[in-house]
Amino acid sequence: MIMKKISTLVLVLYSITIAFAQKNGHKITLEIPQLANQEMFVAYHYGSKQYVKDTLLFDSKGKLAIEGEEALQSGVYLAVFPKLNNKYFEFLVKEQFFGILVKDTAKLNSPTFINSNENSTFYADMAKMNEVRRSSQQLESQFKIANEEDKEALKKQLQDINTKFSDYRKKLMDDNKNLFYSDVLGMMREIEIPEAPLNELGEKQENFEFQHFRSHYWDFTDFSEEGIVRTPVFHNKLMDYFEKYTYKRQDSIIVSCDNVLQKALSNKIVFQYALITLVNKYASSKVMGDDAVYVHLVKNYYESEDTWWIDEEQLNKMKERRVALEPLLIGKISPNLTLRDTTINRMISLYDVPADYTILYIWDPECGHCKKTTPKLGAFYKKHQTDNVMVYAITTSNIEEIQKWKDFIKTHDLDWINVSDLYHQTNFRKIYDVTSTPQVFVLDKNKEIIAKRIGVEQLEGFFHRYLKLEGDERYKNFILDDENAVIEEQEEHDEHNH
Repeated sequence: MIMKKISTLVLVLYSITIAFAQKNGHKITLEIPQLANQEMFVAYHYGSKQYVKDTLLFDSKGKLAIEGEEALQSGVYLAVFPKLNNKYFEFLVKEQFFGILVKDTAKLNSPTFINSNENSTFYADMAKMNEVRRSSQQLESQFKIANEEDKEALKKQLQDINTKFSDYRKKLMDDNKNLFYSDVLGMMREIEIPEAPLNELGEKQENFEFQHFRSHYWDFTDFSEEGIVRTPVFHNKLMDYFEKYTYKRQDSIIVSCDNVLQKALSNKIVFQYALITLVNKYASSKVMGDDAVYVHLVKNYYESEDTWWIDEEQLNKMKERRVALEPLLIGKISPNLTLRDTTINRMISLYDVPADYTILYIWDPECGHCKKTTPKLGAFYKKHQTDNVMVYAITTSNIEEIQKWKDFIKTHDLDWINVSDLYHQTNFRKIYDVTSTPQVFVLDKNKEIIAKRIGVEQLEGFFHRYLKLEGDERYKNFILDDENAVIEEQEEHDEHNH
């Protein structure tokens, strides 16, 4: 986390500018004689990216100052040198007045700090870590060629090195609780897991290690320190929490979101970062059902908390999206529709379909993708009619297009329930949030949504897994595509905005 090489830098500031927390100013002097009259970028970490804050010029003696009348936001900053092919070193900002000296650019990873306990502690710790890494690598090299007896001794030596370094870092944090660097180390601190308790049968509690780790995951993260968002650590820790330590179920994800955001409320900048990150993550997720997380975040935070960074127009758009999605979430009862069949005079209600499972299929005979997938759905339907699966197919055709609709049905022998809103009387496109075709919703016998916006080719695998979980022997009639597959929402192909 010291000297690296950047090929490209984002040359724009994060779109949301945040006022500095203090008004007492800052001045950080930098002296590198070998870079006289050369340019330098001041950048900072923000989540998983780096942003350039300023461009400065060394004077003829290789000196410059990063200064201003307001306090500099805390975080991990970078001094980047174009002359050195964008090599850089990092420094911490919490203290507002200190100096940095680099006598030789060949040793850019060993700057000297004047009046900065933060950075002196930071670099001393990095030196200690590098020393431990070298010792560990030597032992690991010996381990590869050692006999079994020596391997046990080497393994113990490695454990001792790691334990001593862990204890050293704990003491460093305890002795320097006021340092921002202690907050950085806190996010990286290992969670110690005790022995699993025994149940009445003398067996270890199942899944204890995972549950303990997860429940103590944030123990050493100080959410009240806004500088944690300007480190390369917090973003990765946040993503790991959801990708590695949260069950891939929407109810579990929502609990994890609430856990993080309630902690983050202790600092408005941390809260802003966490909420924006989570909303973006689940708004763009292709995993079926993850829109429930988006709906929860918008409804319970954007509409309820102080989201000071977003304007009214943007907020209203998010509310509109939430309102459109909420009735169509997995587990909701599908909105009813009563539409005309190809005779025009007969009306058929979705709720009257007497099937254990109903596939609600919204399509357009003129849609290129529909022309490919609809016959595939027809084949699926014929194969599984005996499994009490029905298709309620809604075309987007109007009365002027009825013949094209009928011709397509006849050509492909689509003998399921064919209906349409021929006279635009139901506004079904808005009700079912139809922005493209085709759209697939799978309903159970109570017309509860159990799957949605999946590809026709995913139906076999979905029914196999779903029926197996339900203990329904009919799962054997469906082909399993991939036991570990995550159902993803179908990509939009043909846009038909009506």
